[in-house]
Amino acid sequence: MASLFIFCQCLQLLTIIAEAELLEILGYELPELLRVVSMQKYRIHKNLRSVRMLVADYTSLLEKLDAPLVSSFIETFNPQVATS
Repeated sequence: MASLFIFCQCLQLLTIIAEAELLEILGYELPELLRVVSMQKYRIHKNLRSVRMLVADYTSLLEKLDAPLVSSFIETFNPQVATS
């Protein structure tokens, strides 16, 4: 569920950047912060692809494990999640 949240936030950010670029093309003056963020569009795309690949690999790994191994994996690598 957390990965879905990350993707939604990134996609919203990319939508905002695209809309800002269109407003700039139409001649509207954009706040400096928005221009700076829009310049990072390619880095954001690259990071989003990397996160998607990481989540896909992680999910694939977990699907190969049976339930006791998943519990052991979680306890070993993220004890905070295991206790909550």
